[in-house]
Amino acid sequence: MLLESADIRPKVFLDYKASEHFEIVRTPGSVQSDDFRNIPEYVEEYDESGDLSAIRVSDGSTETRTAFGYRMADIEEVGKHIYNKQALNTRETWALKKIFVWAKLNQNNPYNLFVTDNKKLLNKRLWFESRFPGVPLGIVMFDEAKEIVDLFLKYHRKYHILNNFTCNKGYWYLLSFRSKIKHCHFGVATLNAFARRFIYLLMSLDEVGLQYYSGVNNDTMDNTLYHFNYFISLVTGVFDSFALIPLQF
Repeated sequence: MLLESADIRPKVFLDYKASEHFEIVRTPGSVQSDDFRNIPEYVEEYDESGDLSAIRVSDGSTETRTAFGYRMADIEEVGKHIYNKQALNTRETWALKKIFVWAKLNQNNPYNLFVTDNKKLLNKRLWFESRFPGVPLGIVMFDEAKEIVDLFLKYHRKYHILNNFTCNKGYWYLLSFRSKIKHCHFGVATLNAFARRFIYLLMSLDEVGLQYYSGVNNDTMDNTLYHFNYFISLVTGVFDSFALIPLQF
């Protein structure tokens, strides 16, 4: 849905289309932006009866073909439950079919994301997950996808300033701090302490996020609590620094 509108937000992902860590595939159909026409789309193959039989994905050098296996009649029955109506229109059927296509494409790679702004699909994503056992669907809205991509890159120690320019961890978090606190001048001890604690606070937030997406086990729970407790201490330290800064009128 995002690509059909004039929404420019998805363009942020185009910066990483050449990255070794990502492969971007769009759904078939018209797009508003010329930038997205260069992104490969999956191709649907239909049999003689008119049912979708396979999905092809090509990046120009290699091509994969995946059998579909679901009947459109069964998809429409699921749609009646999702949309709470007895007959689906063409757009609703098309949106629901994309989830079934995605489930097939995602069978061999559980780390993919399906980015959409369709509220019906987003509200029912946990329901879909329970109906496709063993196949994480990764249905997310744009802001969630942006957060996951950001944490994924940091997990691989890739700190991007631009799509083709990275820096080290310390400099990236310094720039992040500067983007949020624009008028902090270093040189004063109390301001230096404030800045350093705030930077560590940003790091601890990302560490909690990394643990969240790393799966559920005793280690991730303990690591999350560790970084969360450190976060609380840092917040206290930030306000301590504020209290020590002399007021100037």
